[in-house]
Amino acid sequence: TTMFNYNKELKLFKSRKEFEEKLILNSTSKDVIQSLYEYDYFIFKKTRNFYIHNLLIDPQIMENNKCVYLNEIKTLDDLLNHVNDDILLKAIRESDFLTRDIIFKLYTKYT
Repeated sequence: TTMFNYNKELKLFKSRKEFEEKLILNSTSKDVIQSLYEYDYFIFKKTRNFYIHNLLIDPQIMENNKCVYLNEIKTLDDLLNHVNDDILLKAIRESDFLTRDIIFKLYTKYT
């Protein structure tokens, strides 16, 4: 069985989105912020679906292993070296400085 706690994860997701919005509110339009929210919520639902239907190990085990692994990531380049999706990597590399900075800050803040 999987151990995906939907309410806990949804609360964490909303908290992250509020933090992100505070970071970019002065430099980004409300439409862009809403689009980011909708996309991220779509990804959240896909992740939830994966955990519920596919993952057979306890996510806490993954969380514990992830913490050791993430200690290696100190810079944006470190983070990019660990991205395994070529399309995502290309999109991040082609994004503007502010977007890359937000990605890195969000990643390091919540890992």
